[in-house]
Amino acid sequence: MNGLSFSQKYDKSKCRCEARFMVCEKRSKLYIEPKNLAEIDKIKVDGCLHKSQTTHKCDYLFVYKQNDHNRKFIFVELKGSDVNTAFAQIKETLTLFKNEHLLNNVEVRGVIVLNSNPLSSGSLRVEKLKLKKEFKNILHSFDVLTCRPCTTYDCSTDKLSS
Repeated sequence: MNGLSFSQKYDKSKCRCEARFMVCEKRSKLYIEPKNLAEIDKIKVDGCLHKSQTTHKCDYLFVYKQNDHNRKFIFVELKGSDVNTAFAQIKETLTLFKNEHLLNNVEVRGVIVLNSNPLSSGSLRVEKLKLKKEFKNILHSFDVLTCRPCTTYDCSTDKLSS
């Protein structure tokens, strides 16, 4: 996808199959609701939308189109247990999208799904606060989840469940 603008890469990176409602990696799994093809776009960010080996990126972006004027971006990092790296990946992806002016007039969410309990909930809190402070004008919600067999995020209600 060399030579394409970021917007063109974004469009070409969209998953167009029925599997767009679930992502899994490193034994972490996330389902997205509602399962409506017209409302949800799934974009593989790391290795597809943005192929740079020097920039850390989150794994996926889900775009929930509530209506013609309201969109919600859900940045997802599926991680084994390395919480600090997960936060860095979300941060760099948010910066990339912010620099491309793609976060204007959208609600932004971030989700890190872990397949193990983080060692220190204090460090999680600190990382969350740092990220929220840096992106306070655009980041509406950020959650770190410990993944059970599966976790579900409902875009319409903004709720997580296991």
